[in-house]
Amino acid sequence: MTREDVLQLLWEERGLEGPPEQIDLIREVSDAEYMPVQAECLTAVGFPPQVSGDSYTWQVPAAQSDAFTLADYRCAAQYPRLLAYSQPYTDQQMTLIYNWVANQTVPCYAGRGHHVSGMPTLESFLEHYRATQTWWLPQDGMDPITFEEQEALESVCPRLPPQDVLFGE
Repeated sequence: MTREDVLQLLWEERGLEGPPEQIDLIREVSDAEYMPVQAECLTAVGFPPQVSGDSYTWQVPAAQSDAFTLADYRCAAQYPRLLAYSQPYTDQQMTLIYNWVANQTVPCYAGRGHHVSGMPTLESFLEHYRATQTWWLPQDGMDPITFEEQEALESVCPRLPPQDVLFGE
């Protein structure tokens, strides 16, 4: 994915029309710093967030909705997530993900009463990812649960290794 691809995606995600506005990159940011940096940027242009723990929300009057959407795009374009996070995973990264799921996520799910079955072999895991850019998830091998149950489970049993492990940061 290129910088232009990122700008196009950010533009489309916000429902903006026409070609994306070209914005100079100030710096890429990690996932951990993304929201605080966006909040700082939006505050600087008149849209301070309401912060509760790690959660940021914006209450924007209807009359300022379009201005906020454009400001949100500009801040995200100036301070996007690291481009490396937008690239397809390498076989080495997918092997890290596979091992994490097998050795961390699945046992964590089991420890919370969720039996997971049908985990593919590493080779089939990699082949599936290469073909589809998607991969087997623990919930694919367990009885259905609600979205809320899945979110709660993932908050204590992450599906991915930490980014410093995955990206060698």
